[in-house]
Amino acid sequence: MQNKLFLFIMFCFLISCKRANFENISEINNYLNNEENGLYKSIKHDGLIFSLKYIPPKHFALINKTISNDSTVKSDSLIKLYSNQTSFIFTFSLEDNSKDVMYEGISNQEEYNRRLSFMNFNLPDSFTLKVGDKETKPLLCNFENTYSLTNSRKVNLIFSPFDKNDLNKTIEIFYHDDVFLTGTSLFKFDGNDISKVNLL
Repeated sequence: MQNKLFLFIMFCFLISCKRANFENISEINNYLNNEENGLYKSIKHDGLIFSLKYIPPKHFALINKTISNDSTVKSDSLIKLYSNQTSFIFTFSLEDNSKDVMYEGISNQEEYNRRLSFMNFNLPDSFTLKVGDKETKPLLCNFENTYSLTNSRKVNLIFSPFDKNDLNKTIEIFYHDDVFLTGTSLFKFDGNDISKVNLL
Protein backbone atom coordinates (compact mmCIF):
# COMPACT_ATOMS: atom_id res chain seq x y z
CA MET A 1 0.00 0.00 0.00
CA GLN A 2 2.82 2.36 0.92
CA ASN A 3 4.58 1.59 -2.35
CA LYS A 4 1.46 2.50 -4.32
CA LEU A 5 1.09 5.74 -2.35
CA PHE A 6 4.75 6.58 -2.98
CA LEU A 7 4.38 5.94 -6.70
CA PHE A 8 1.26 8.10 -6.84
CA ILE A 9 3.04 10.98 -5.08
CA MET A 10 6.01 10.69 -7.43
CA PHE A 11 3.66 10.68 -10.44
CA CYS A 12 1.97 13.87 -9.25
CA PHE A 13 5.37 15.43 -8.64
CA LEU A 14 6.58 14.62 -12.15
CA ILE A 15 3.38 15.96 -13.68
CA SER A 16 3.74 19.21 -11.76
CA CYS A 17 7.36 19.53 -12.89
CA LYS A 18 6.40 18.93 -16.50
CA ARG A 19 3.74 21.62 -16.40
CA ALA A 20 5.14 24.84 -17.82
CA ASN A 21 5.57 27.77 -15.47
CA PHE A 22 6.66 30.58 -17.72
CA GLU A 23 9.05 33.06 -16.14
CA ASN A 24 10.33 34.89 -19.21
CA ILE A 25 9.26 35.91 -22.70
CA SER A 26 11.52 33.37 -24.40
CA GLU A 27 9.87 30.44 -22.64
CA ILE A 28 6.40 31.62 -23.62
CA ASN A 29 7.44 32.25 -27.23
CA ASN A 30 8.85 28.75 -27.55
CA TYR A 31 5.55 27.33 -26.33
CA LEU A 32 3.38 29.58 -28.50
CA ASN A 33 5.43 28.97 -31.66
CA ASN A 34 5.13 25.20 -31.35
CA GLU A 35 2.23 24.31 -33.66
CA GLU A 36 1.55 21.15 -31.65
CA ASN A 37 0.23 23.36 -28.83
CA GLY A 38 -2.51 24.68 -31.12
CA LEU A 39 -1.84 28.38 -30.60
CA TYR A 40 -0.01 29.09 -33.86
CA LYS A 41 -1.69 28.67 -37.25
CA SER A 42 -0.37 29.41 -40.73
CA ILE A 43 -1.80 29.41 -44.24
CA LYS A 44 0.15 29.56 -47.51
CA HIS A 45 -0.99 31.31 -50.69
CA ASP A 46 1.35 31.04 -53.69
CA GLY A 47 4.51 31.95 -51.82
CA LEU A 48 2.78 34.13 -49.24
CA ILE A 49 2.43 33.01 -45.63
CA PHE A 50 -0.25 34.35 -43.30
CA SER A 51 0.20 33.26 -39.69
CA LEU A 52 -1.78 33.93 -36.55
CA LYS A 53 -0.63 33.38 -32.98
CA TYR A 54 -2.64 33.62 -29.77
CA ILE A 55 -0.99 35.77 -27.09
CA PRO A 56 -1.92 34.88 -23.48
CA PRO A 57 -2.27 37.54 -20.76
CA LYS A 58 0.95 36.41 -19.05
CA HIS A 59 2.90 37.17 -22.23
CA PHE A 60 1.69 40.78 -22.21
CA ALA A 61 2.43 41.06 -18.51
CA LEU A 62 6.03 39.91 -18.95
CA ILE A 63 6.53 42.25 -21.92
CA ASN A 64 5.17 45.15 -19.88
CA LYS A 65 7.50 44.41 -16.98
CA THR A 66 10.48 43.96 -19.30
CA ILE A 67 9.88 47.26 -21.12
CA SER A 68 9.09 49.29 -17.99
CA ASN A 69 11.82 47.57 -15.93
CA ASP A 70 9.70 48.42 -12.91
CA SER A 71 10.12 45.88 -10.12
CA THR A 72 7.17 47.39 -8.22
CA VAL A 73 4.73 46.28 -10.91
CA LYS A 74 3.12 43.02 -9.82
CA SER A 75 2.72 40.38 -12.55
CA ASP A 76 -0.58 39.15 -11.10
CA SER A 77 -2.10 42.62 -11.43
CA LEU A 78 -0.98 42.91 -15.04
CA ILE A 79 -2.23 39.43 -15.89
CA LYS A 80 -5.63 40.30 -14.43
CA LEU A 81 -5.69 43.51 -16.48
CA TYR A 82 -4.83 41.74 -19.75
CA SER A 83 -7.28 38.91 -19.03
CA ASN A 84 -10.06 41.25 -20.14
CA GLN A 85 -8.88 41.04 -23.75
CA THR A 86 -8.23 38.35 -26.35
CA SER A 87 -5.04 39.03 -28.26
CA PHE A 88 -3.34 37.69 -31.38
CA ILE A 89 -0.40 38.56 -33.60
CA PHE A 90 -0.98 38.24 -37.34
CA THR A 91 2.09 38.05 -39.59
CA PHE A 92 2.53 38.62 -43.32
CA SER A 93 5.64 36.92 -44.75
CA LEU A 94 7.03 35.15 -47.81
CA GLU A 95 8.26 31.59 -48.17
CA ASP A 96 11.37 33.20 -49.63
CA ASN A 97 12.26 35.07 -46.45
CA SER A 98 15.07 36.98 -48.18
CA LYS A 99 12.43 39.22 -49.79
CA ASP A 100 10.36 41.98 -48.22
CA VAL A 101 6.68 40.99 -48.22
CA MET A 102 5.62 44.62 -48.65
CA TYR A 103 6.97 44.65 -52.21
CA GLU A 104 5.24 41.44 -53.27
CA GLY A 105 3.33 42.16 -56.50
CA ILE A 106 4.33 45.83 -56.40
CA SER A 107 5.64 47.47 -59.58
CA ASN A 108 6.07 51.11 -58.55
CA GLN A 109 6.28 53.50 -55.61
CA GLU A 110 2.68 54.68 -55.98
CA GLU A 111 1.38 51.12 -55.51
CA TYR A 112 3.64 50.70 -52.51
CA ASN A 113 2.33 53.92 -50.94
CA ARG A 114 -1.27 52.79 -51.45
CA ARG A 115 -0.52 49.43 -49.84
CA LEU A 116 1.24 51.05 -46.90
CA SER A 117 -1.63 53.48 -46.37
CA PHE A 118 -4.20 50.66 -46.45
CA MET A 119 -2.26 48.58 -43.93
CA ASN A 120 -1.86 51.53 -41.59
CA PHE A 121 -5.46 52.70 -41.65
CA ASN A 122 -7.84 50.09 -43.09
CA LEU A 123 -6.76 46.71 -41.74
CA PRO A 124 -9.27 46.60 -38.82
CA ASP A 125 -12.08 45.95 -41.30
CA SER A 126 -10.16 42.97 -42.68
CA PHE A 127 -10.39 40.88 -39.49
CA THR A 128 -13.41 39.24 -37.87
CA LEU A 129 -13.48 37.07 -34.76
CA LYS A 130 -16.36 34.61 -34.54
CA VAL A 131 -17.52 32.41 -31.66
CA GLY A 132 -20.66 30.42 -32.41
CA ASP A 133 -23.09 32.85 -34.01
CA LYS A 134 -21.46 35.96 -32.52
CA GLU A 135 -18.98 38.12 -34.42
CA THR A 136 -16.80 41.10 -33.55
CA LYS A 137 -14.16 43.34 -35.06
CA PRO A 138 -10.87 44.09 -33.27
CA LEU A 139 -10.81 46.82 -30.64
CA LEU A 140 -7.21 47.44 -31.64
CA CYS A 141 -5.46 46.63 -34.89
CA ASN A 142 -1.92 47.93 -34.92
CA PHE A 143 0.24 47.45 -38.01
CA GLU A 144 3.95 47.45 -37.16
CA ASN A 145 5.82 49.44 -39.79
CA THR A 146 9.43 48.29 -39.58
CA TYR A 147 10.61 50.48 -42.50
CA SER A 148 12.04 47.40 -44.22
CA LEU A 149 14.22 46.46 -41.26
CA THR A 150 12.41 43.10 -41.38
CA ASN A 151 11.03 41.20 -44.36
CA SER A 152 7.83 40.21 -42.58
CA ARG A 153 5.19 42.48 -41.06
CA LYS A 154 3.16 41.99 -37.90
CA VAL A 155 -0.30 43.16 -36.93
CA ASN A 156 -1.29 43.25 -33.26
CA LEU A 157 -4.95 42.34 -32.80
CA ILE A 158 -6.94 42.82 -29.60
CA PHE A 159 -10.53 41.67 -29.30
CA SER A 160 -12.96 42.05 -26.45
CA PRO A 161 -14.38 38.61 -25.53
CA PHE A 162 -18.16 38.29 -25.53
CA ASP A 163 -18.02 36.25 -22.33
CA LYS A 164 -15.27 34.44 -20.42
CA ASN A 165 -16.86 31.15 -21.40
CA ASP A 166 -16.28 32.04 -25.07
CA LEU A 167 -12.62 31.13 -24.68
CA ASN A 168 -13.65 27.52 -24.03
CA LYS A 169 -15.28 27.28 -27.46
CA THR A 170 -13.89 27.11 -30.97
CA ILE A 171 -12.64 30.55 -31.98
CA GLU A 172 -12.59 31.43 -35.67
CA ILE A 173 -10.73 34.41 -37.08
CA PHE A 174 -11.32 35.45 -40.67
CA TYR A 175 -8.84 37.54 -42.59
CA HIS A 176 -10.37 39.15 -45.70
CA ASP A 177 -7.35 39.95 -47.83
CA ASP A 178 -7.60 43.25 -49.68
CA VAL A 179 -3.81 43.64 -49.71
CA PHE A 180 -2.57 40.68 -51.74
CA LEU A 181 -6.05 39.69 -52.99
CA THR A 182 -5.86 36.05 -51.89
CA GLY A 183 -9.47 35.92 -50.72
CA THR A 184 -10.53 34.98 -47.19
CA SER A 185 -8.35 32.96 -44.85
CA LEU A 186 -9.84 31.16 -41.85
CA PHE A 187 -7.89 30.39 -38.69
CA LYS A 188 -9.47 28.04 -36.13
CA PHE A 189 -8.38 27.78 -32.51
CA ASP A 190 -9.55 25.16 -30.03
CA GLY A 191 -10.79 26.89 -26.91
CA ASN A 192 -9.26 24.14 -24.78
CA ASP A 193 -5.77 25.04 -26.04
CA ILE A 194 -6.33 28.69 -25.17
CA SER A 195 -7.74 27.88 -21.73
CA LYS A 196 -4.79 25.59 -21.06
CA VAL A 197 -2.09 28.17 -21.79
CA ASN A 198 -3.97 30.81 -19.80
CA LEU A 199 -3.68 28.57 -16.74
CA LEU A 200 0.06 27.90 -17.12
